[in-house]
Amino acid sequence: MGRTVVRQILPTEEDELYLLLEHSNPELARRARAILLVGRQGLSIRGAAQAVGASPATVRRWVRAFNAGGIGGLLPRRPGR
Repeated sequence: MGRTVVRQILPTEEDELYLLLEHSNPELARRARAILLVGRQGLSIRGAAQAVGASPATVRRWVRAFNAGGIGGLLPRRPGR
């Protein structure tokens, strides 16, 4: 399996990610922080996972979701969707 990387973050997405760091939903803030750590600061998936208190598999899932759906990919899913 190849290394999981964050695709190029668009300037508007970067602004939104930084805003999400202060979101009232701490889980959404963690997801945004992980994306920024991997995509902007060059941390590995493992390093970002340690920094945000998640498993590497979870951070990989968040990166894939962001890569596929942008900010919307990070939003919590509603049950049944």
